[in-house]
Amino acid sequence: PDIDEIKAEIDKRELSKYSEIVFCGYGEPTCRLNALLESAQYLKSKENCPPLRLNTNGLSDLVNKRETAKEICEVIDSVSISLNAPTAEKYDAVTRASFGEKAFDAMLKFAKECKAFGIPTKLTVVDVISKEDIDACYKLCEEIDIPLRVREYTAE
Repeated sequence: PDIDEIKAEIDKRELSKYSEIVFCGYGEPTCRLNALLESAQYLKSKENCPPLRLNTNGLSDLVNKRETAKEICEVIDSVSISLNAPTAEKYDAVTRASFGEKAFDAMLKFAKECKAFGIPTKLTVVDVISKEDIDACYKLCEEIDIPLRVREYTAE
């Protein structure tokens, strides 16, 4: 949808009914960064706007060919980033990102920048990876001082 269609849908909603609004879905929300930012700003202008969260792969800087964390953190209240794996090689094997192995470092840089801009930031993995990889992800997250959430796989 274009931004006018998004705003029209927002206007139909009683925002106080929601505990949180999450930018996520089939695909990466930051692929349409301008629409995401404008939608978030519009939501923030509304009375009773709940907190806004971004669920992302953390590759916004690569997708948009510029640093994006600051402007995202100006309108988003928290960010959840898919870590997926503990190393660049394993991340690349899981995600097959078009950016190759540099995607892993870009994702971690984005996470660190979001944290530095002061919004709650967490990294996530799904519990389908090995216990050893989950442990390695915990270690990595401890080193960069960003919490890890292990999500349970559901087939739905």
